[in-house]
Amino acid sequence: MHTHKTRKAPPEFAAAFVTADTHADLNGVVKHTLEVSKVSFVPIDAAVEATGMESGGMSPIGLPDDWPLLVDQHVLSIPKLYLGSGIRPSKLVVDGSIFADIPGVRFVPGLGKPRQ
Repeated sequence: MHTHKTRKAPPEFAAAFVTADTHADLNGVVKHTLEVSKVSFVPIDAAVEATGMESGGMSPIGLPDDWPLLVDQHVLSIPKLYLGSGIRPSKLVVDGSIFADIPGVRFVPGLGKPRQ
């Protein structure tokens, strides 16, 4: 996603990781957590270029070091997560507790809101 601190500042990248049965609360929790004025989804071409990962296979693991990675706190307790691996035809299967070992991760309670 793009974040904007002010209207004149260039956009910065960040990532939010939530489970598939939820959606990231961009305009509430993400904006507040990152202390920015605006959050929007980055165009897929820009995300592919910035991450080196394929569309449809992007992973929260292996993102650029300068990207804030927000992770819904309840992910830590999920024993089997299926994640993108960076390429479309494969997936990683990990225990959610792996996110505790990723540098720079910010755990955010309530980041994922139930889909309706």
